[in-house]
Amino acid sequence: MADIALSKLINNSGLPRLAADLTFPSKIGTAGTPWVRFTGINAVGALTPLLSLTGKHAISYALIENIDNETITIKLTIDGAVKWNDTYANTLLDIPLIGSASSANSNDISFECNESFLLELQTTADSNVSFRALARPIE
Repeated sequence: MADIALSKLINNSGLPRLAADLTFPSKIGTAGTPWVRFTGINAVGALTPLLSLTGKHAISYALIENIDNETITIKLTIDGAVKWNDTYANTLLDIPLIGSASSANSNDISFECNESFLLELQTTADSNVSFRALARPIE
């Protein structure tokens, strides 16, 4: 099998090019995980933003954590187009939406946006949800 230069892939295939982030390696920390975590999210009765980005980004990880078994709505809008708008009876404690997780229910996918990315959650009664995400600006 022949080696393929990464620069050729990026220039010729449309893969995202990361925007400059000179201190990214030191942000990873001792756990080896560069995601950010939000806790205490109250999404009762109304769609509540979990992650809202403007500009060009690559989103490689999103996980809703510690959520109750109840009816929830998850809505994803990318560049003004609704991609997900799902109301269902949740039975998972953690919901791996984007990227890999150590779970049989993980989704090894990622998303890009050119203008905007909005991930929203609505719960019936759970007022203490946690959320983890990894998003990086791209050129």
